[in-house]
Amino acid sequence: MRFRLQKLLDLASKEEELLKNELFRIRQEKSAIFENIEKTQQYIYKIKEEISSAETTGQELQFKIAIISQGENYLNSLWNKFYEMEKKEQEILDEYLEKRKQRLSLEKLKERKTMEYVTELNRKEIRIIDEIAEKKFFRERGEGTNGYI
Repeated sequence: MRFRLQKLLDLASKEEELLKNELFRIRQEKSAIFENIEKTQQYIYKIKEEISSAETTGQELQFKIAIISQGENYLNSLWNKFYEMEKKEQEILDEYLEKRKQRLSLEKLKERKTMEYVTELNRKEIRIIDEIAEKKFFRERGEGTNGYI
């Protein structure tokens, strides 16, 4: 039996796999961005502690404030990137789930068509066996009466 939608099923499986890989890649990138956010936050916190706890000269203070300002700008850009990645992750996840649903639907259809095919083969086999048994029965019956019915 040949499933006429096999190419479509294969295509859906490949698309699902590609989306799954893309989703994995995006999640890794998102994780790396989040780690970078945490490191930057810790660094900014450390600089702020240095400012509040130590005696710093005017130049050092200006330099550290500039570092904090640059760090906060960088932190904002990281958060924006993180939110973009979250949005992209959700879009790909939705697309992946749709492709998965499509693939499962096609697999179910294939399974149902296979079962119908097997059922039809069984029916044909039973008809053939019944015909053979019927012919055998009438042949034996005909021979037992010397040709008279």
